[in-house]
Amino acid sequence: NFIKTKWDLAVDEMSVNPGKQTFEKMISGMYMGELIRQVLVDLMKDDLIFIGVDRERLLEKGSFFTRYASEIESDPVGDYTRTRQALEELGIDPEEVSDDDCSALRYVCESVSRRASMMASAGITALLKKMDYKDVV
Repeated sequence: NFIKTKWDLAVDEMSVNPGKQTFEKMISGMYMGELIRQVLVDLMKDDLIFIGVDRERLLEKGSFFTRYASEIESDPVGDYTRTRQALEELGIDPEEVSDDDCSALRYVCESVSRRASMMASAGITALLKKMDYKDVV
């Protein structure tokens, strides 16, 4: 299980079907928001993000929707308009959040999304190789 992170394990444990469909939980949009939230909670515990900001809602399971990740990632680099809108929906005053926090949040979202896309493509590649599709790989 060298691929699973502690956040993957936490998401799996809190799911309705622990121990099942673990690959899906690592790549699907249904779980991506919660996976990002788990990372953010750890960063908040270590006071690495959203310091001095009301962040109670982020501590609630399921509060960070996957659509927030899409919105945050759609901001042009250096512009945090959609990021601040998502934070406002989460009950965080966007005026109290620094650009560094917004950048870190974007990085977390991009990292989780990128990992999911790479894992999904690896799974598809494995299936194609198993089916002996030589022209694809």
